[in-house]
Amino acid sequence: GASLSGYYGGMEEPLELTSLRRKSEDTFLVRYAFRKGSMSCVGRAEVTTENRNGKNYIQRIKALGGC
Repeated sequence: GASLSGYYGGMEEPLELTSLRRKSEDTFLVRYAFRKGSMSCVGRAEVTTENRNGKNYIQRIKALGGC
């Protein structure tokens, strides 16, 4: 919640999802980019979701490379 909003909220270039590929029914491989201050980042992650009451929520994010 608040710590994620604090870190990602004040960016010069907000977090941008640059690709999304389904790995399984509830797992996705994503690529993203952002810039905060002098730090630019291009990263990859595996995102696992779960369905609760008909809505999908992020259950886990596992960084695969980048920042």
